[in-house]
Amino acid sequence: MHTLPLEVQQEILALSTNKRSTAAKHLRVSLRIHSWMEHVLYEKVVLDGDDDTKRFLQCLSLRPPHMQFAQAHTTSLFLKGEIEPPRMLELLALCKGVTCLALDLDTDEFSKDGSALWSVLDALPLKYLMLSVNITFTDAITTSPKVFTHITHLDIHDECLLDEDHECFDTLNALTHLCVVLDRDYSKPLVVKRFVSNPRVQVLAFRVESPHSGAVEFLEEHGLLHDKIVLMPFFIAPWGSMGRGDMLLWQVAEEALKHPIPKKQGHRCVPVSTVRNAYANKYDMPKVPHSNECTAKKHNRNGVFLARTKGPM
Repeated sequence: MHTLPLEVQQEILALSTNKRSTAAKHLRVSLRIHSWMEHVLYEKVVLDGDDDTKRFLQCLSLRPPHMQFAQAHTTSLFLKGEIEPPRMLELLALCKGVTCLALDLDTDEFSKDGSALWSVLDALPLKYLMLSVNITFTDAITTSPKVFTHITHLDIHDECLLDEDHECFDTLNALTHLCVVLDRDYSKPLVVKRFVSNPRVQVLAFRVESPHSGAVEFLEEHGLLHDKIVLMPFFIAPWGSMGRGDMLLWQVAEEALKHPIPKKQGHRCVPVSTVRNAYANKYDMPKVPHSNECTAKKHNRNGVFLARTKGPM
């Protein structure tokens, strides 16, 4: 392998590196590729729980000057699970070059006062943000506007977000892609209409529970179906261990919007199988059979939904 051009070595290693442990081994292949492989290892980082986060901080501390290293190398972070808030804030304060951030946290630390978190996020050049945290999100748009200055892609996993009007979203001038939870029991039509009517939002993704029929009926009933809407699975798609898939949500949503709205469905949606197979493509894993509950038009007969068969009903 040492006789191959450096760019070929890099390509081979990139294709064969799906785990952080593998990346660590590749660091020892040769001095020529060490710095490049180190960049791959630290560029996109997924940390699950407090132990992962603690170990990552320890690794950073071994690379003096660690503050400059973290800022220069780490651009994407996915933090999930139970992470001690002080440790998480320390990490975010170090990784000041992060442009893509996903927080899927099990903590109530910020439920009453999120100022500590917003203060740290203020210092980041964020363009892509996913939040699944017990925190009052909308207040921050007013109190910490710097956080949202450059955000183009925003994903808020909060079932109650659409239960009251939020004029503050109109101030997010850079926002072009928005993903929120649509729940017909909580979402108010006028609030949904504000998002649909926002001319800057080009992609409007709604996370919905299966079956999609309830969400579709809600949108149809209130005249809210729009060409920029795509229904997404309710669950939060994880990134791979090497951070691949950090933009997967938006990639599959944009791909869905490239195609005409299916006449039988009357809406666009991304089934779970599409998301899983998108990851399979990235990791050379077996694909699952394609399945879309919405491709079979459903009709209500005596209160029971039945799949449509060939021929007249």
